[in-house]
Amino acid sequence: MAVGQGYSVMNSFLVQFEWAPGVYGALCNDRFVILKASDDEYLSMSVESSVFLSKILREVFVKNGLEYSSEFNSCDGLYISQHIILFIKNGLIVEAACRQRNNRVASPKIAGGIKVREWVSDIKIEHKVKKTLVIKSFYLLLKVHRVIKRDKIKGILSLLQTVESKIPRFSYSKSEELSAAVEAASFFYPKKTMCLAFAATLALLHKKQGLNCDFVIGVQNLPFYAHAWVQVQGKVVNDREELNIKLAPILFLSV
Repeated sequence: MAVGQGYSVMNSFLVQFEWAPGVYGALCNDRFVILKASDDEYLSMSVESSVFLSKILREVFVKNGLEYSSEFNSCDGLYISQHIILFIKNGLIVEAACRQRNNRVASPKIAGGIKVREWVSDIKIEHKVKKTLVIKSFYLLLKVHRVIKRDKIKGILSLLQTVESKIPRFSYSKSEELSAAVEAASFFYPKKTMCLAFAATLALLHKKQGLNCDFVIGVQNLPFYAHAWVQVQGKVVNDREELNIKLAPILFLSV
């Protein structure tokens, strides 16, 4: 029987599952943290539900009508079917259209998480930032704030993926200069700029300047914490170095 195709025996066929569009997952302390980008919403699952979701994202199942069962005839088949139906109903998973499914599950490199505190920029401006760069940053920051207000994280992802860029290259020293420009623009912006808007603006500025970077949202639970940052070749730009080690990168976008 082919996965996701109609060839079947007694009206049953094999299916696999992947994240629904705009849904991302991370496993921290044996519990799933789910990000629904369209709603800008984070969900924290119980250990039991997390075990079932992990299994559902990994394995192949037999679909017969509206019921699902494990291909390996697991004794928890009834509960699996109930959880699959529940996860589909809540918009977390969908049946995968092909074998290369989007079932990525992030996890931290080092367990334990970080100390939760209000985000404050760690940027130290050691040289004069060009005025033109600050002005560009300000207008990008304005655009980002509008997108977040209207379309939340989903809008930011769309913006980062559609803005045209120059020929890409890497330069961490230049990244620090761009970060200082966004910091200066944030100082003049009338509303407080949180980490999501700051990181998105910095990523956009990198793209406009023809510099490669990664836009990352990391999470932990117990206690719950989510933070956005930019990194270049694995190095966090002007933020805590522990972020990309102790937080699970639930959303990772190279721009």
